[in-house]
Amino acid sequence: MNRDSFTQEEQNLIRQLGVAGLPDDIVDVICKDNIPVDERTKRSIQVKTLRRIHGRTEKRPLWLQVAAAAFLAMILVSAVVGPNRILAGINGLVRFVPGFGLEETEQIMLALAEPVKVVHGENEFEINGLLVNDEYTIAHIRANGPSPDSTLFTGTDKQGEALPYLEGEDGARYPLLSSSISYGGTAHASLVFGAIPSEYRNINIALPDASEESGVWHLGLQLTPADELTAAEDLKIASHKQGITVTAFHSLRDNQSVMTLLIQSPREYSLVREVGNTFFPQNEGREPFLQDDRGTEYTLLRKGSTTGYLSDAPYELRFDPADPSAGTFYLSIPEIRFHEYIDDVKVTLPVPDAGKTEHNQQLQLGRFSVTFTGLERVTPIRLRMYVDPGPDDGEILEMIGLNMSHSIKVNEETGRMEYIETEVEPDQNKLTFTVGNLQYAVKGPWEFEIPLN
Repeated sequence: MNRDSFTQEEQNLIRQLGVAGLPDDIVDVICKDNIPVDERTKRSIQVKTLRRIHGRTEKRPLWLQVAAAAFLAMILVSAVVGPNRILAGINGLVRFVPGFGLEETEQIMLALAEPVKVVHGENEFEINGLLVNDEYTIAHIRANGPSPDSTLFTGTDKQGEALPYLEGEDGARYPLLSSSISYGGTAHASLVFGAIPSEYRNINIALPDASEESGVWHLGLQLTPADELTAAEDLKIASHKQGITVTAFHSLRDNQSVMTLLIQSPREYSLVREVGNTFFPQNEGREPFLQDDRGTEYTLLRKGSTTGYLSDAPYELRFDPADPSAGTFYLSIPEIRFHEYIDDVKVTLPVPDAGKTEHNQQLQLGRFSVTFTGLERVTPIRLRMYVDPGPDDGEILEMIGLNMSHSIKVNEETGRMEYIETEVEPDQNKLTFTVGNLQYAVKGPWEFEIPLN
C-alpha cells in the first residue's frame, strides 16, 4: 500500500501526523477497507485526532502520543481503518475495559476484567466496571433489591466513618471523593475513590449494612493489570451504518447471552439513549433481534448502558442463553436512539391572542433544520407550537430540549414531532426560549454474524 491509495484529504492528515512525530511507515500499516466514508466523518476524525495530539501534556515519546491519538480517533469511526482496527506497531496500546469501553493502556493501571455479580442479603449487586489510574479509582455498580436507593451505597458504619470506602490488601483505606447515584426500579452508582497502588490485585468496597454488627459489609473484587485486558484490535466484529460504527461481542453471564456493544459516533456531544426503540412499544421491528444458525429466536430480557443512564459507555443486550447446538448468532439492530447536546439556540415566537395562526420560522438546530409552521393558543394560558422536524435522511428528530416546562406530541407511527405545548400568560404576546439538546433515532440496521465457538 502506498500514499496513492489515499485521498488528498487523507494524505493531508497523514502529513500533519508525520510532522507531529508519527512513524514514517504509518501509511503502510493502515488497513484500508472499501467502506464509504463521507466528508463529515473524515473531518471529524481529523479534528478529534489533532485535538488529542495537541492536548497531550504527559512526558512520554511524542511518536507514542501521536500513534495512540491517531488510533483512538480512527477507531471512533473504524470505517476508515476497517473493522479489523489494525494499526501495526501500536497493537495493544488500547484495551477494552468492561463498563468503560476503549481506554489507552498507559492511562490506566488496573481494571475489573469482567463484570461481577454479588448477592448480599436481599440485594443483588452487579459491578459492571472498575478502573484504576494514577489519579483515582472509579466503579460502576447496579443494585437490585426490595428498596433500591442511595442507602445501598452511602451511609456510616457504627463508628461513624463515612461509607463507602475502598480497603486494600494491606488494610489501607481510600475515601470516597465523589459519587453519582440514580434510582428507580434499580439503583445505579458511579463511585470515585482515591488512586490505589498498582501492585494491588484485590480490593474491597466497604458498603453500609445496618444488619451487620459493624454496620458495614465488604464487596471483594479481583483486579487485572491493564496490559492483560482484551486488546482493541481483537474486537473484530463490527457493523457500519449512517456514520455510526457498532462493535459487538458475546459472553455467557448469569445463564444469559450477553451482547456487549461499543457504539462509536463521529458526533462529539452525542450519547446513547437506547439501542432499539421502546419509545413506541406498539411498533414492531424496532427492537434488537437475535437468532442462531438453526433458526432459533431468542427473547430480549434486558438492555441498557453499563452506567445505567445516558452515556458513551458499553451497552448490553441480554437474551436467553444460547442453544448448545448453535454455532453462530445473527444479531440485528434496527435503530439506535441518541441524545445530543448542541450550542444553545435562542428562539422567539409571537403568541396569538386567540385561535391558530400560520407561521413559517426555520431554525438550524445542530445539523437538523426545524420549522415552526403554526401557533395556536389552545386555552388562554396554553400555547401549541406546530413543528416540521425536516426530512428523515436516515435520522428522525424525535424531540428537542427547551429550557422551560413543556410537553411534546410525537406521531406514534412515524416517530416525528408534531407539536410542542407550554404555558403562557393570558396577556402574553411573545415567547422566548432556548434549545440546548436533541433526541433523535438513527436508522440501521446494524447486522452481525457472531461465532459461538
